[in-house]
Amino acid sequence: MKTRYYFGILSMALGLCLAACSDNNDDIVINSTPLLTNESVVTGSSDVTASTATLHATVTGLEQAAPASYKAGFLYGDDQNNLNQSVPGALADGQLTSYLTGLQTGKTLYYQAFVTLQGKLTYKGEVKSLITTDAKAITGAASDVEAFSVNLAGETKNAPSEAQAGVVITAKGSTDEEVRAGLRLQCEVLADGYIVSYEGLLPGTTYSYAAYLDLGTGVVFGEVKQFTTADYTMDIDEEFVDLGLSVKWAKHNVAASDAAVMGGLFGFGDTQGLNPSINVADYASADTYKTPSDLAYIYSKQRAMLPTADDFLELASKCQAEWTEETGVKGIKFTAENGNSIFLPAAGKRVGNDFKAQGETCYYLTGSVNASNPQFSVCYSFSENAAHRATAAVYEA
Repeated sequence: MKTRYYFGILSMALGLCLAACSDNNDDIVINSTPLLTNESVVTGSSDVTASTATLHATVTGLEQAAPASYKAGFLYGDDQNNLNQSVPGALADGQLTSYLTGLQTGKTLYYQAFVTLQGKLTYKGEVKSLITTDAKAITGAASDVEAFSVNLAGETKNAPSEAQAGVVITAKGSTDEEVRAGLRLQCEVLADGYIVSYEGLLPGTTYSYAAYLDLGTGVVFGEVKQFTTADYTMDIDEEFVDLGLSVKWAKHNVAASDAAVMGGLFGFGDTQGLNPSINVADYASADTYKTPSDLAYIYSKQRAMLPTADDFLELASKCQAEWTEETGVKGIKFTAENGNSIFLPAAGKRVGNDFKAQGETCYYLTGSVNASNPQFSVCYSFSENAAHRATAAVYEA
């Protein structure tokens, strides 16, 4: 039998038309692809002081358009349902920026990016809010950087007691807007200085991060910094267990150093584990095992892969399951007839930026999509009193 290796992965218009004339005949070729779509204009973050605000957005689709053919900027106002003022914006390399001055301190404003084509057709982003303030978020240093974990420091100044602080992190990009759209890791207690510890990173990967201060009606960000995790070499012979099944299973999860470490939380087809989007279009819609969307396949340099739903069923049905603890971590232990075993820690799951059921429930992702609805994947969940094969929205990590 050819041996295969598997990982258990923690889970859970209308547009303008362009016409061109052929030099060889009188046929007219019509390009019916819209310049913009409803997703082309994305309202971004803001940078505020006590009396000013810089508004940010991203716009895709106008790279080849003449500046005279469109108008871009922001609508804003005191009422999110009545944005009765506007300010033009400067658009460069897909980044739209506008600047407001003379604002009242402590003022809440709502704003929305827009682009109008040929003075007729307008596309808008979502409405966001800001509050003018002298509060600041200061990004600190990364320390204790290892292959799977890091400590990230932040600092606040003039923060109100009801504010929330933490660090936002991504592996997708390094621009301010890319980082600010990343995963938020909130510190447990608001303090002038704090450290956020995170496990579940991938080895040999460069991450960008920034401190943030959430004031409720607006978010203040610190400068963007970067760190790179240490390399890690997988030992196939040492890190996989023969349970007498059709495949071997890893001793620990992806992005974990050993069995009792929870590892990362990954959406379906998310190869970084830091995607907070709840838009199903940002995830895979077909089976991911042994594809470029298979995190285990990438992580192991094509020597291992995600289990299918049937592989997970074989594990659950042919091994003895026991809810237990290892080094103080709750989870489920599967013991095979040959006496070998693996332990799956109860790492919970994540939806958006919200972490749930950590230390209470095991949610494990397979590489199989729900055949009847590709917006869901097949997963398995285990707790002290129950075990289920289920489906999870593709954005559930």
